[in-house]
Amino acid sequence: MTDRRTTDLRIELASPANLFAAACEDPFDSRYDPVPGIQKIIGAVSSLPLIKRADCRLTLVLADGAEDADCEGRVREALQRYCQGQVTAQRYRHDILRHVGWRQLWMGLGLLALCLILSTAISGANLPDFVAKLFGEGLVIAGWVVLWRPVETLVFDIGRLDREIDLLETIAKMAVDTRVSSKSRG
Repeated sequence: MTDRRTTDLRIELASPANLFAAACEDPFDSRYDPVPGIQKIIGAVSSLPLIKRADCRLTLVLADGAEDADCEGRVREALQRYCQGQVTAQRYRHDILRHVGWRQLWMGLGLLALCLILSTAISGANLPDFVAKLFGEGLVIAGWVVLWRPVETLVFDIGRLDREIDLLETIAKMAVDTRVSSKSRG
């Protein structure tokens, strides 16, 4: 039997508003923190192994006086709304990239076929060996290079969006607790 332990992620925030906006972007201020809480959460969750992401618990540690009676519920709802909105946007980008990638792939395959035909024609032409080899092999290389971007789009760009969607869906399902910082208490 596998022992599944909950992974606790602890993120400190000055207030719940700093979950989606930077706490303070002025480096002269002692509260300087230019990174919104959601970016800290995304960074923390993405650094976890996939198997530990399913059993995460998020604890938001708020500065003294920043928590109200329904803070935990509002934070959980806001985090879920944010993640759902981002998932919708990422799925939209995913669909666009897939469409663009396939269109580029078909154009690239056409150009590769054209380059291969021209390369064969040049290789059979009555040209000096150096010139025939230079242009013949150059066209083959150019044809394959044209395919690089469509393959990158279909394999790597879409895969990155799929991983971001999975990450946001994981964050939306996480249990969320809020606590008041013990540093401020006397």
